[in-house]
Amino acid sequence: MIEKHILIFIGILLVSLNALSNSDSINESVSDRSENPVSSEGLLLTDESPLTKSSEAEQNNETIDGSTIEINNDLENSPAEETKGFDDFVEEQLEQQEVQQAVEVEQEEVITTSEQNEKEYSGEYKEIQPKINETVIIEPSSAVRLDYSAQKTIIVPYSQRRLKWGQFVGVSVGKVTPEEFSSDFLNDSYDSIYGGDSNLGAEVHMNFKRNFSSYSLGVELNFGYFKKVSDKDLIDSTLEVTFAKLGGVFALDNLFEKEAYIVPYISGGIYQMLYKEEQSAVSNNGTTQISFYASAGLMFDIDWLDPVSAKSAYFESGIENTFIFAEATIFIDSAEESDPNFGSTDLKAGIKVEL
Repeated sequence: MIEKHILIFIGILLVSLNALSNSDSINESVSDRSENPVSSEGLLLTDESPLTKSSEAEQNNETIDGSTIEINNDLENSPAEETKGFDDFVEEQLEQQEVQQAVEVEQEEVITTSEQNEKEYSGEYKEIQPKINETVIIEPSSAVRLDYSAQKTIIVPYSQRRLKWGQFVGVSVGKVTPEEFSSDFLNDSYDSIYGGDSNLGAEVHMNFKRNFSSYSLGVELNFGYFKKVSDKDLIDSTLEVTFAKLGGVFALDNLFEKEAYIVPYISGGIYQMLYKEEQSAVSNNGTTQISFYASAGLMFDIDWLDPVSAKSAYFESGIENTFIFAEATIFIDSAEESDPNFGSTDLKAGIKVEL
């Protein structure tokens, strides 16, 4: 009986040992599966498996704006530290891209502005780097152009180079005929007493003007002088007159595309005369009251006749243009009854230069 119980105990012990052995095998299999997962196709994914490496590469790579950023995981860092380092790295990359985009935009704006500045011409002073076989503007841009291909300087046309302000100076000569003048020494007409005198009068012209697109407005100040000698058969006398004119001028001095070939103008203002009539040791002199005058004339540019001299005059003396002109002036008699009557129509011609 005892032997039977011993055999039963031994059998139970063997069954228990066998069960324990099977449990260990199952645990090892499960552990192997967790360490080496199986793919969806049933392949075992070990550490050396290509699929395992590809999955890890995809997990360790992040794409930002089309640019792949590789991240090396540090096994020694904690997950929180790894996440923080990744965020900082991404933020730094984004900032660098924003800076690069801003620089590119600024460079495009600079290039665009530079191209516009090279195309525009404001008349102000500027410098442009000279290029071979090109005509470029140099300082002052409103005056001179260099043609490097021809190795010569070219004056910019007057319509482009003229500045806001300008001035004229000139001289003229003409025949003054105050036909209504009455001599104090002989009761006869002016033409009878002084009409045979061939002496001409002279006048100095000064004009300060403000230029506009096609015309100019200015102020003129002129001084004139003439002397007449009587007919010796009638009387031995002389008449000297000095006068001053102050008025406004309107001139169409930019009608043409390039140069001021013809300039019509009108002017008007006030004048005053200082006169002296003398016979032997007797003289009669005085100053007239202020009265009015009006003038009209034409100026003709002559620079085209000699361009070389015109260019030299510009560089050496700052002469913009040289004109010959013809002018007619009407002097209105003074309202003062005691004044001699110098009312007349005078014709003159001369030369003017624009500075």
